[in-house]
Amino acid sequence: MTIKKLVILNYLLFFSCAFASELSADDILIKVMDRMKGVDYSFEVSIKKQKKGKLDKNQIYKFSLLYPVQSRFSNISYIQTLAPKNLQDVKFWEYKFKDGSQPKRWMTMPVTGKLKDMTDKKPNKSEFNFSDLEISLQIINDSNNKIIDNVQFNKRDVFVVESIDKRSKEVKKIWIDKNEFFVLKSEFYTKSGRKSKVIKVGDLSKINNIIFPKSIEIKDLRRKTKYNLEIYNFELKPDYNLNEFYPIGIKVD
Repeated sequence: MTIKKLVILNYLLFFSCAFASELSADDILIKVMDRMKGVDYSFEVSIKKQKKGKLDKNQIYKFSLLYPVQSRFSNISYIQTLAPKNLQDVKFWEYKFKDGSQPKRWMTMPVTGKLKDMTDKKPNKSEFNFSDLEISLQIINDSNNKIIDNVQFNKRDVFVVESIDKRSKEVKKIWIDKNEFFVLKSEFYTKSGRKSKVIKVGDLSKINNIIFPKSIEIKDLRRKTKYNLEIYNFELKPDYNLNEFYPIGIKVD
């Protein structure tokens, strides 16, 4: 699992509140996407990977999100590796643009600490991809989305939204809290209809009326692999050292 995939976790942490009546599937997904813009936050996450029931990897990261003032960037993500020890010099940055253009990404390499441009690098398909947790405007526009059910899940009223990728024809079903527009569960299917992956949000917590997950479970059914994520040390409006959000040797304006 590469560190850049962690950045997509921020899409699970915030949401905006709105009335649930007369919303289209696209409206609902946009409300999930539009979290608490303008509020900086940070958290730590422990990721344990199990392969065929046996612990394979244990990694810990610190994620920080910054909303710069009067900038063409919508937000900047900075991720530090806390464990394992031999990867503690690995860091990752992502810059998202307000105009929706392709984000810019960099990371420092293990051992050498050399800064590398990761903007065009594709994720390793043999590992879990945190983009599975992402809901972006591009993903919404590239899919045919519809509400397929209104049910109760974990004692919450939810929409079930089905998204079918226009090109690959792969299907994603998303369980979304009707009141708080928070993703509780996602299921992924191949174009032949075979279930391939399940993501479930576990314990929830609330700080200043903001719900965020304390745990997430991901099951890759095809590779018989499971990831358990524990999220902790969540902080709103941290006292950042702003220099940490800018990769050394890179001018970003």
